[in-house]
Amino acid sequence: QCISLNSGTNSAFGFEKANNYTWCVCVILIFSVSVALGVTNQRETTIVWDKETGKPLYNAIVWLDLRTQTTVKSLIEKTPGKNKNHLKHKTGLPISTYFSALKLRWLMDNVGEVAEAVDARRAIFGTVDSWLIWCLTGGQNGGVHCTDVTNASRTMLFNIDTMKWDEELCKYFDVPIEILPQVRSSSEIYGYMSSGSLAGVPISGCLGDQSAALVGQMCFKDGQAKNTYGTGCFMLKNTGTKPVMSDHGLLTTVAYKLGRDQPTYYALEGSVAIAGAVVRWLKDNLGIIKSSSDIENLAAAAGTSYGCYFVPAFSGLVSNKVLKSVVTSKYCKLSQISPIFSIFGNNIESIIPHILPIGWY
Repeated sequence: QCISLNSGTNSAFGFEKANNYTWCVCVILIFSVSVALGVTNQRETTIVWDKETGKPLYNAIVWLDLRTQTTVKSLIEKTPGKNKNHLKHKTGLPISTYFSALKLRWLMDNVGEVAEAVDARRAIFGTVDSWLIWCLTGGQNGGVHCTDVTNASRTMLFNIDTMKWDEELCKYFDVPIEILPQVRSSSEIYGYMSSGSLAGVPISGCLGDQSAALVGQMCFKDGQAKNTYGTGCFMLKNTGTKPVMSDHGLLTTVAYKLGRDQPTYYALEGSVAIAGAVVRWLKDNLGIIKSSSDIENLAAAAGTSYGCYFVPAFSGLVSNKVLKSVVTSKYCKLSQISPIFSIFGNNIESIIPHILPIGWY
């Protein structure tokens, strides 16, 4: 059972929502009896909250958010050779707006309440999985502050070789290591539901969304890959028990670790920031379709793009060789004879050029 919590308080689970975004809680049912609960979540989305009051200190900053551009620039400036890949040998990631450490640094620099709580040792940090597990296991009354290896590997504070928070990385981003959650495997009992109709049910699984998709597609062998389409598009390829670094802009990430004593598996990842978000933009922002399903027939009716094409850079360009947050979206080669149908077609087609090169690498 997948529960989407979009607003207000869910009393059955005993916690309040940090911000207007969606998470997924999966309950395993056998003969109508709940035996376990697992969490999957947006990986890099960042939350800082007060461990004494249980309240978030600021709105969550989601993975697509670009407000950290100046933070990214200043951090790259202090690397030798101004190299965005300076930390890649430890993290598998470039210095980018995408990852949690940049969002956390921005919060500490720009939100007084966060900075004060960090100084007072009241603040704790987590991605959405950490926030959920902490709330579900009791919050300020003994809640478990933890994350799994897949989510930790997307923060830029986690060493994917040692599988621990890295003191040098924390020093580089000037983040106190004590505010970080305990890192656990993706499959073990983290704690138990503290209240509501599921009180006493163990929380025993945690995976970042793209790793959850890899596991869900049963890509457990070296070389097996999945490609899934949601807000963005993400291709992950299982590379086995050793991290593989790409020379072509792919990200190296932790795929899963299914138990405390089980080996860590790694993946190469190609990320495309905007896929389904293009359709949502046509519906919610432009208001030219009533539902997402309308676009298929409208695009088919066009038959051709009439030479027009669309650059879907709502959050900059994020794909295999490109991580540029300064690029913006644009329609190109629109003319007086371009019919409205061509817009629907080239919005769909705009996704393809970003996805195809990922497979080549």
